[in-house]
Amino acid sequence: MSREYLILKPTEASIVESLKSLGTSNISNISRRLNIARTSIYSSLKKLVEENLVIKNGFNYSINNRINKVNTPHTTSLLIDQLLKEILNLKQGEIVYSIESDEEIQSLFNNRKKLLDWQKEAVKNKIVLKGIGSTDALDFFQKNMTNHDSDALRNRSGSARFLEDKLSGHCTIISFRDYIYFISRTKKYYFEIKNSYAAEFLQKIIDVVYGYLKYKPIHMD
Repeated sequence: MSREYLILKPTEASIVESLKSLGTSNISNISRRLNIARTSIYSSLKKLVEENLVIKNGFNYSINNRINKVNTPHTTSLLIDQLLKEILNLKQGEIVYSIESDEEIQSLFNNRKKLLDWQKEAVKNKIVLKGIGSTDALDFFQKNMTNHDSDALRNRSGSARFLEDKLSGHCTIISFRDYIYFISRTKKYYFEIKNSYAAEFLQKIIDVVYGYLKYKPIHMD
């Protein structure tokens, strides 16, 4: 089983919510309501029409009824934030498996405070993190960490292991319990699968690869 989401940029999501309230409206009214420039409203509406989420009738726009057949629109960042909060609610000792591309690891530093706050909570809750990345990503991580950052990661449960080969692409794979998530902070996508057999299979693969890799501390000694 997988869940379908409408992944919208913030302006697009605001327009959709506005049209759900207004029913039918034109660009000028939407612009005034949201206090967003008409040019931004126009370009976002154009994309929403192309994706058949919004219907254009002359100068007016309205929501396509099919939007109600899927989950409420979210921005990708909101879905990822919700996922990270869900992980922090796991029981002590539960394992979270992950594989993260170099580009995705670099994107973590776009919000250093959020990264550190999350890591501190994971350490506090004694959630076991088994992550796989590349040594290039580790080098980047360490070069961009302060000593304070390093201390926050020192006592984390579990550890990251690193491949010599670069992990290209824009994807993070996260798996725990019966779930697998494919997410990207850089390319703005989110896909969730709930299937115990698939999750168990992926977690076993990560465990096997993890077992062959040498431990390298994320923090700086």
